[in-house]
Amino acid sequence: MLGTLVALASIIAILGASVAARSARLHVIEEAFRSLGGQPKRTLRGIEGPLRGLPVRYSFTSNQRQAMRTLCCAELSIERPSFEMDLRPETRWGRQDVAHGRAIDLLLGDEAFDDSFLVEAAPAEIARALLDQEARTALLTFHPCRLTVLHDEIRFSKMEALTEFAEVRRVLELCTHVRSRLESLPALMHEERLAQARESASLAGYRGPSPQAIGALASSSGSAGELAALRRIRARRTMLRSAQAVALVALGIVGFLLASGHC
Repeated sequence: MLGTLVALASIIAILGASVAARSARLHVIEEAFRSLGGQPKRTLRGIEGPLRGLPVRYSFTSNQRQAMRTLCCAELSIERPSFEMDLRPETRWGRQDVAHGRAIDLLLGDEAFDDSFLVEAAPAEIARALLDQEARTALLTFHPCRLTVLHDEIRFSKMEALTEFAEVRRVLELCTHVRSRLESLPALMHEERLAQARESASLAGYRGPSPQAIGALASSSGSAGELAALRRIRARRTMLRSAQAVALVALGIVGFLLASGHC
C-alpha cells in the first residue's frame, strides 16, 4: 500500500512539474507576442492571436520518435501573389535530387546562405526579393530550420524547443516580416518595372509606355509557368519516394519469406 502511494505521489509530482514547465513556456511566448503588439490567447495547440493584422500560431509538437519541435504559422491574406516555397537545410540527399532534376535550388548570391539552405521556390523573382538580408540572417541564426510558403500560410519549423524570450520574438518577427514583405512585393515590383519602362521610353524619345505595355507589366504567364514546373518536379519526387518505399517493403517481405523458408 505504501509503495502504491509513493508511486502515485511521484506520478502526480511529475505531471505537476510538466504542467508548470509548459505554463512557463507559454507565458514567455505570450510576452513575446505582446512585445510586438500582439494579442495572445492560450489554446490546446499553444499560443494563437493576431499579430500585425493577421493570425499567428506558435506551438511545440513532439512524439515518441522525435524530439520537441518548434512550429510558428502565420496566416496569409488573400491579397498576395501566387508563390510557393520550401526552404530547407542543404543535405547530401538534397544535392543529389537537384543534380538529378528531382528538385530545384535557387541561388541568392549569399555564399553562407546558399551553402546552408536549399531554396525550392517559384516564381524565382519573388523568392529573391522576399529573402532579403533580414530574413536570411534570421534563418541562418536558426539553422537548421525550415520555412515554407504554401496555400494560405507561412510555416517555420525547427527540431528544437525555442523557449527563450529573444528566440521566440525573433521567430515571430521572421514570420511576420516574410508575410508582410510577400504581400507588398507585387506593388513594389510593378512600380519598379513601370519606372524602368518609363526610363527606357524616355531614352528612346517617347512620352511614356503605352497602355498595352503597362498592362503587359502585370502579366503573370511567366510566373504561372515557373509554378507549374515546380509542381511537376515535386510530383515526380513524391512518386519516386513512394515507389522506393514500396520497393523496400517488398524486399523486406521477400527477405523474410526466404529466411523463413530456409529455416
